[in-house]
Amino acid sequence: VYGYVVVDDHLVTVKLDVVRPKPLDVECTVYAQAADHSVVGEKTIELPSSQQEELRISIDIETERRAVTGVLRTCVAVE
Repeated sequence: VYGYVVVDDHLVTVKLDVVRPKPLDVECTVYAQAADHSVVGEKTIELPSSQQEELRISIDIETERRAVTGVLRTCVAVE
């Protein structure tokens, strides 16, 4: 995670740096966490294969209530 911004009570933007030495399809899941550590929003996106080895992406996560952080759950190659 490069960073995150709590935009408002129902939106968090997470910025990820994705590094893939091979041009693979990648699926990344991020989630937003509230002050009580509960998950209040989650989103999975697919990144198509690319010759670009390093990539910075922004992911908007809609939340059910105010979050205090954005967290990377996983980024995996998709077969």
